[in-house]
Amino acid sequence: MSKIDLVVLGFLKRKPMHGYEMAGFFEKRGIDMWIKIKTPSIYKALNRLKEKELVSYKFLQSENSPSRKVYSITKSGEEYFNELLHSILIDDKIISPFDFWNALRFAQDNLTKNQFITIINTRLEIIAKKEQELMAKHNKAELDGKLNSIPFYGKTVMESFVEIKKITKDALIKIKEEAALPENENVFKKENE
Repeated sequence: MSKIDLVVLGFLKRKPMHGYEMAGFFEKRGIDMWIKIKTPSIYKALNRLKEKELVSYKFLQSENSPSRKVYSITKSGEEYFNELLHSILIDDKIISPFDFWNALRFAQDNLTKNQFITIINTRLEIIAKKEQELMAKHNKAELDGKLNSIPFYGKTVMESFVEIKKITKDALIKIKEEAALPENENVFKKENE
């Protein structure tokens, strides 16, 4: 699974771009903070994707600048993008919440409403399962008398994680509710596409 490939292909799916334009696009939207992606990584990804025939390019000349390679996603690139998107969104392993939220940015026009709701439900189930596992560990540590050995900062970090999970669950529930609204139908790929 390549998060950089997902992002590069996801934005090329929206419109053809050259590497420098893509880097500026990522910086303006703060994507470089979500996944550590710098300009050289973008060019490496574009070259790797080109070798695999997942992207193609044309040289385009503008009036005031030298010609640039403007990349476009290929049909096989779209298929690979969809595989990456689905694998990240439905992964039940502990992945970074940033990876999930970053991948979710590409849901528009790439997922049907049913796929989207299934993904949200799956993510809620994953969170519930992880909460149960953590609660069992906490209870065992309490029974074993090990909770007192956790330093003050460790307790604060654990409390913060509980809050983050609650905020995440609340956001997912709200997103799921909004996905059901008729005015949001235009966000989803049609079932037959």
